[in-house]
Amino acid sequence: LIGTVQPVLVEGKSLKNRHAEGDNNSHAAQMTGRTESGKIVHFYADNIAQGQIVDIYIEQAYPHSLWGSIRKKSEL
Repeated sequence: LIGTVQPVLVEGKSLKNRHAEGDNNSHAAQMTGRTESGKIVHFYADNIAQGQIVDIYIEQAYPHSLWGSIRKKSEL
């Protein structure tokens, strides 16, 4: 899924603080959600509520989760 944009259902703030390598976006809250196929995705975002569906660009894959960044409709 690396390099794709996936719709992700936001579950809330991440329970653990995870980072992608070289990611310096620490001012935003680290959130977690799930893709349509149930894969866990972590990303930074502000002003995102639980239950929202957001588009996430998948940047990295780990054994049990994915890491990405939020994309606005204008960036797709």
